[in-house]
Amino acid sequence: MMTNGNDGNNGIEDGDLTEAPTAAESQPEGEANEAPEALESGTSGLPVESHTEDTRSMDNVPEESREESASDELEKAVLALALALDQPEPSVEMLMDAGDAWWRVAVKTGTMESYVNTAEMYDRVLSLEPERRMLQRRIGYCRLLQAQRETGKRQLDLLDEAVEQLGNAAVFEGDQDAGVLTDWGYAILQRAGLIVDGKNEDYALAVSAFCDALKAGAAVDSDAAWLLQRALRLRANMLPPNEALACRTEVKEVIANALQKGGNMTQRPLWQASAIQAELETVQDERLTGVARRVRLKEIQNRYRKLIRQEAPVPIILSWVELLGAEADGLVGPACKKKYVEAEQALMLCAPAEEEQSEMELQMAISRIARRRSRLEPVSMRLGLLSVAEKALQPYLESDNVNELKMEAAHVTLELASLLDRPVSQQRYRHVISMLEPLLEIPAMEAEALRCYLTALLALDRSEDGYDEPDWTACLERLFALAPEAGETWLIAAKVAQSNDDYEKASACCASAWRLGASRSMLMPVWQQVIDDWASSSAVDGRLPMALTVAKKQLRMAKQVRHELRAR
Repeated sequence: MMTNGNDGNNGIEDGDLTEAPTAAESQPEGEANEAPEALESGTSGLPVESHTEDTRSMDNVPEESREESASDELEKAVLALALALDQPEPSVEMLMDAGDAWWRVAVKTGTMESYVNTAEMYDRVLSLEPERRMLQRRIGYCRLLQAQRETGKRQLDLLDEAVEQLGNAAVFEGDQDAGVLTDWGYAILQRAGLIVDGKNEDYALAVSAFCDALKAGAAVDSDAAWLLQRALRLRANMLPPNEALACRTEVKEVIANALQKGGNMTQRPLWQASAIQAELETVQDERLTGVARRVRLKEIQNRYRKLIRQEAPVPIILSWVELLGAEADGLVGPACKKKYVEAEQALMLCAPAEEEQSEMELQMAISRIARRRSRLEPVSMRLGLLSVAEKALQPYLESDNVNELKMEAAHVTLELASLLDRPVSQQRYRHVISMLEPLLEIPAMEAEALRCYLTALLALDRSEDGYDEPDWTACLERLFALAPEAGETWLIAAKVAQSNDDYEKASACCASAWRLGASRSMLMPVWQQVIDDWASSSAVDGRLPMALTVAKKQLRMAKQVRHELRAR
């Protein structure tokens, strides 16, 4: 069952409409107490209802009866395991009994021990009778759950095994099983979130698995269909804009089929929210700028405005807010502020969040809008708005699997630091660096974390004791390898060049950032300062170098686009 349709921060974060990759969650029917959480990036995951055999729902069983049943099953599992392991060469039947008992415990309790023991018993059965290949599905699922609670190489090794086992089950002789294919594709998506080399190949393989699941009978609004549009969107993020547009077209076709032909009305808001996000991503890949971009965003708003009403579902409101944020990014002054106010008003229309995950995403949206609106206000009001953002995030910072929220908290702290006096600001910048260090280890978040990390390093006083000068060249090379098409990447490069008094390079990087859609509220002050510093440092006999004259013309052109937007 899918629980949330807000998959990323399109249009919310500084004009970058690409989303950190996320993964849907998968669980056997009836597994009420343990659901795997998203392994990619710590952003919102979507549980997927799998069709694992021999499981049953406990939803209507009283809690005390459920606990008693689980206790009975655990006792049986321990006894079966003891009997099996007490024999020098336990029979297949004993091992199967032990595996089945532990599987039932896993379904009811979700304990890690039960998944480990289940996989171990079934592995031993397969070593004796390889023809029992459908056991590989359960083994793969258990490894998937184990990977959820691991990190680093151990996590990747478990995901590799899950992909292999589920893949073997998916190609088992006979008719293809849509549920097995969906599980396999899901495992591939999980692995793709943890690797750098081969990520695009994994996305392509996952797309193939989900397409096969639909051919095997999965409904047009099933988990397979949902994961298919997610895999296509993630793959599109890896492609050049012209190639990505073909993927975006496929995404919209999958979503349109789900909305037009699907029968699961409870999940309809998720598909509607995803439709808005798919439109936003298309605008990003079309590389529209200026008036053309704003017209396209207005068209999307007009198409989906009827969905925005009192008590509207959280996913729809969050996607709508992202849409408004994307439009605000191309505006300045009162027009820009008006869009942020409209976004704040939309957030107040949300129906009460039924799950903590939805509430957390709502608070992140509140933080992002407050943070971005603060850039338009005087310092005194900025401090107040950033305090609102900080307060919205605070209750969740100690929770598990909230990496996206921690990334947002780092942004808030970074902007607060820029408003404070020394030495408080320096302490804040160091705190940001410590917050970001674990996020740099998450492939799906590395680019965004590295941009914030370098921004904080640039703000530190290089003359202070303990300042460790980074290898700026190596850092920028890594950032461009991760996100060469992001305007914010070029903005960081401009700041680094500016810090080294290379104003011509800094201005060129600003121009690239502008063409790639970097947030104007962040870009223009930097670009103007670069031009001013360049002019004051290079004037000779009252004359300016030709390169500076050209750079000033580029900045005037960028500002003219802003003025045209404001006039409309």
